[in-house]
Amino acid sequence: MRAAETLDVLDDDAAARRQPPETFRLSSDVRWRMLHGEGLVLCQRAAEVLGVNAVGARILALLADRPTTAALVAALGREYDAPIAVLEADVERFLETLVAAGVVIVEPGEERA
Repeated sequence: MRAAETLDVLDDDAAARRQPPETFRLSSDVRWRMLHGEGLVLCQRAAEVLGVNAVGARILALLADRPTTAALVAALGREYDAPIAVLEADVERFLETLVAAGVVIVEPGEERA
């Protein structure tokens, strides 16, 4: 890699770090409820029902505030006895799954005062 290419890559990395973090919310056609300790997710457009465990249901509840991944991890860290690194990996994987299923929408981050 030439020096100019290296600087371009570094500039791209710096720009990515300056971007506000993405936030997450439920899709407008998704409804969910707790039933017998499990979360049931109804995806109306796809006519599908998904089941999630109690931690997954807690994440769904937290999505009402349109949190970042870091905010979700922090909230779960206060509620569950698990290492932060494990929570981060699990939350990211869970969100990726929900986004792919159309349950969760990713929104660009906004600058907050």
